[in-house]
Amino acid sequence: MSRPPPGLAERVASAAAWNTLLFPARMIVGLVANVLLFNFLAPAEYGVLALLTGLAATIGVYADPGIERSLPRFIPEVEQRAGRAGVARFMVRIVAIKIAIVLVCIALLALFSSPLVAYVASNERQQIATLAEQAEALRATGADAAAVAVADAALERQQQLVAQIEQRGLLFLAAVATLVFFGALYDVAMQFLTAYFKQRAWNIVTIVVTLIQPLLIIALLLLGWGLSGVLLGMVITPVVAVLLAGRQSLMAARELPLATADAVPDPGLAGRFARFAGVSYFIQVTTWFYDVQFLTFVLYGLGMPLEAVALLAFAYKFAKDYLGYAYIPFSGVVTPLLARIKGRDDAAALQEAYGGLTRIFALILIPAGVGLALLASRLLDLLYPQYTEAIVLIYLLIGFTFLESLISVPHNVLMVYERYRPVIIARILALVSVPLLLLLVPGFGLIGAALAVGLARILSRLVGLGYVRRVMGLHLPWRFLVRVSGAAAIFAIPLLLLLPYWPLPATAGGFAGKALAALSLLVLGAIAAAGYLVALRLLGGIDESERRRIMALKLPFKQILARIL
Repeated sequence: MSRPPPGLAERVASAAAWNTLLFPARMIVGLVANVLLFNFLAPAEYGVLALLTGLAATIGVYADPGIERSLPRFIPEVEQRAGRAGVARFMVRIVAIKIAIVLVCIALLALFSSPLVAYVASNERQQIATLAEQAEALRATGADAAAVAVADAALERQQQLVAQIEQRGLLFLAAVATLVFFGALYDVAMQFLTAYFKQRAWNIVTIVVTLIQPLLIIALLLLGWGLSGVLLGMVITPVVAVLLAGRQSLMAARELPLATADAVPDPGLAGRFARFAGVSYFIQVTTWFYDVQFLTFVLYGLGMPLEAVALLAFAYKFAKDYLGYAYIPFSGVVTPLLARIKGRDDAAALQEAYGGLTRIFALILIPAGVGLALLASRLLDLLYPQYTEAIVLIYLLIGFTFLESLISVPHNVLMVYERYRPVIIARILALVSVPLLLLLVPGFGLIGAALAVGLARILSRLVGLGYVRRVMGLHLPWRFLVRVSGAAAIFAIPLLLLLPYWPLPATAGGFAGKALAALSLLVLGAIAAAGYLVALRLLGGIDESERRRIMALKLPFKQILARIL
């Protein structure tokens, strides 16, 4: 007798469990990749890399009219009505549309490639003149030899960077085009896996891809390829990623049931998909206006040097990467879960999911954000010594990004339940980042930029939060949020007092020293986590009703979690 297909609860549990179990590998590989990247490249070189990857991401945003984000919402519906054959036809059309749009965007990039390279090279040649004047001024004033040597080294690095841009700029843009093309195919395949809770395959592909990229980059850097080696490694990676993700998607497709003879197509599916995709596209575009890609272009366009662009890009990546680690258990789970609840038209299940997800988000994100902010200075000293000046930016971006993610569930509910008007209003509010940038950057520099995008993020989320409360009757668990925040504050105070005396050097030289310091920091983080759990228990833990909601979500290790809390 064949085993019955897994139910929704079992599939959600399996997806979240694989996310959680593979979290250590993803975090370690990602952390190693970032440390190597930021220590091998000079800040100005990373600034160029931020511009190039930002250009690739920007083209990717505008080349995808909401298609990728719509797949997890509609693939299950297509399967339910038309089985495997219907899903296959649907995906062929999606891939064909994506390729056509991407090729048009690549053609436009090729058309404007020479003016783009000339613009960046011209800006950086001006920086050479500035650095040369500074070095000459130091010599004229009789500055010590060490200061003159530092200025000369900076000038030499800038000259080498300009030479790279002028000689290989067109190749750099060809790398951007390759990233866009294969990235589009990769995203479609990964969204297909997400739609079927294939988190094991999703995470394994992600880990392999995340591992290949730093290995390629380091090998090419050791061969002396510099920024060109980084870009080559980044180009090879998505090609391998498409092969892996495509294979996993085909394997997942073979598991789908065949089409039934009495399957009735939905004549309104195309229209509903277009509306959902259109709103998703509007979300993507408005999100771009407060994302790091737009920020790098604005700052560079306002005349800030590449080092300043790199500083903000690093701070943004730092906050977003650690937020991603905290969010890993729920990657690819929320939207498919809500889509299936909507398909059952179950209001009680929606209320349970909304409350349970918000509570779990709070349990993880609030202490994670507080702990990361407290340990950020030591992490910079240990792992990213070239970017210690970014600490204030990191504090701001941690606060904004973690808070935005904490109140993101209403947005997912509105999208799945096709309540598009409040979503559009929220996204229009997100455009406040543009006037805020123009207002704050001239007076406050990089801090003003971080404030502008952070405020835009939170304002857009508050609209959805208010709508689901007023119209759909979904309420935030305020008492629980206050309790968790109180526990985070209680453990933060002794951690803050302990930090100056903890045996972790401000700078640790050599691999052995850094490894020992990292272990010391890990122990301190574990102590902080234990302190948070003790504080939460002292404040009353979770109510029985909250415990039942958590248990109803069928998350991995839920019994242990409920018992601890």
